[in-house]
Amino acid sequence: AMSSTAAVEDADAFDAVSRSFSYIIAHPWRYVVYLLTSLVYGAIGYLLIGLILFTTLWLTKTCLSLGVWRELDGGVNRLDAILPDPQLGQLVYEPQMDQLGGSGKVAATLVGVWVKLLLGLLPAFCVSFYFTATTWIYLLLRYYTDGAAFDSVELATDPDQQAAHI
Repeated sequence: AMSSTAAVEDADAFDAVSRSFSYIIAHPWRYVVYLLTSLVYGAIGYLLIGLILFTTLWLTKTCLSLGVWRELDGGVNRLDAILPDPQLGQLVYEPQMDQLGGSGKVAATLVGVWVKLLLGLLPAFCVSFYFTATTWIYLLLRYYTDGAAFDSVELATDPDQQAAHI
């Protein structure tokens, strides 16, 4: 909440700490309700993003498997070695590199880069949600305590102050 205080109020570190804790101490139950609500909302969002990622990987694998019939020496399908079936609840990419030749390893590496970039959306959502939720909790506490509007944000007017905050 302190980073959102510094951003919203254009405050220094001491003022940000003081203001954040004063709102929390003044209304601890309201803070707990806001925190629990954001945790539930974040968990639902996390599960939804995870389900979308699983569905994307599953649909990609299913559509690609319609055109790949080549089996490797161990009886493993080449596509299965490059892009293993996604498991619900376990978004991990582990190709079977020992089953693949040179071009298969290159393909698995390229596919792995794209799969890991796709899976990187989940932690990106978590970080983004954390900062958004803490900002909204601060704004709600400020509104309840001081009656300040949500769009009432202090902006630095001095160019030197703006450069110092960047």
